[in-house]
Amino acid sequence: MSQEEKQLLLVDICGRLPYDVEVHITFPDGSGCGEVFDARDLCDIEDSIYDETDKQYPFYLPYLRPMSSMTEEERMKIASMANFQNLTKSSEIVKCCYPIINYCYSRHLDINELINKGLALEAPDEMYNIK
Repeated sequence: MSQEEKQLLLVDICGRLPYDVEVHITFPDGSGCGEVFDARDLCDIEDSIYDETDKQYPFYLPYLRPMSSMTEEERMKIASMANFQNLTKSSEIVKCCYPIINYCYSRHLDINELINKGLALEAPDEMYNIK
């Protein structure tokens, strides 16, 4: 994993922390621990999964929903939030975008295309109970 990919993954996961994102722990040799964790619990478990022998930290793959799984209700919500026509200042546009990004994070949507990049796993339908 490149440094750029690690940075993208870190920023993405941190933005999702308030929304109970689930992650899969994967070690540098490609093995996984076979459990799913709430990302907020990682601070508590990181010491127990650090490999003292190899001095290698694991990385975390979030379970996300592909954009194609977005519901019609989600599409309508985002469309209603994205009213850019009357915005003239960059600060107004940014203020408008922030709630949309947070909404997408709260719905576990893969807005950064991490699944396609191999940096996230597709969430099973029942994982987040999105209706």
